[in-house]
Amino acid sequence: MRIDRASAVLDLNGCLAETSYKALLPIIRRSASLFTGIAVTVDLSQAQHIEVSALDQLQLSTKSVRTPNGAAVVVSYTVPVRLLSCPVAGSYPVLAGRAS
Repeated sequence: MRIDRASAVLDLNGCLAETSYKALLPIIRRSASLFTGIAVTVDLSQAQHIEVSALDQLQLSTKSVRTPNGAAVVVSYTVPVRLLSCPVAGSYPVLAGRAS
């Protein structure tokens, strides 16, 4: 995690799965509460693998993040062009086709 007064970047280098994405929510909320107007970015570019459904759920869940004074926080994502599936499951990468 990299934090300064203007931004917080959460670097994920593990796995983003439906069973684990919720663990990021309190970290994102805490990051958003550190400074007024802070920009929060979740950097998934170095993730080992990303489940598309988990990314969708994470993005949906972070739309409601608020600062302590009630202001909405925009959470952005750095997503690789190819979402790597779990190597254990034997899936092939899929094209993300989006980044927000």
